[in-house]
Amino acid sequence: MVAYKPKVGLHSPVGETALEDFVEKCLRDGVVSISVVGDRCDVVEDLLDDLLIGDGSERRFIVTTAHVGESAEEVVEFVWTWMPPEGDPEVISIRRS
Repeated sequence: MVAYKPKVGLHSPVGETALEDFVEKCLRDGVVSISVVGDRCDVVEDLLDDLLIGDGSERRFIVTTAHVGESAEEVVEFVWTWMPPEGDPEVISIRRS
């Protein structure tokens, strides 16, 4: 199993079940930011935040951003500018469930 890089760009749409697994893997892998791009990326960002907050009983934190109307390339540029020391961002898609 390959670990995610610290900065992830996520293409939307995604399925909620796939998103739950994705968040858990990101937490295990030490991801520090997830930037969402594509259809309904703002909704996906809200779902990510809900999954990260959970019931509030444990500290689960990853910075999330939504990029409505932007391309994956623009998101990579944003993430690189915002957090340069962590290396290149990884842009991924996860399947709908």
